[in-house]
Amino acid sequence: MDVDQSLNLISLTVHDCLTVFKIFLDSFLAINLHYSFTLSITYQNSAVRRQIFTAHANL
Repeated sequence: MDVDQSLNLISLTVHDCLTVFKIFLDSFLAINLHYSFTLSITYQNSAVRRQIFTAHANL
């Protein structure tokens, strides 16, 4: 194997690693965003329930 082929193989391997890392990072960010959104909605719903409960308790 000559130097050009060796460098080609190394650059291909680095490119593959970066591609896999990017896919992993994109997936991680998408999952993180999903859970952040879900927790935000859950928190808002609990705040609304608390307000309704407080309003009924004050009647």
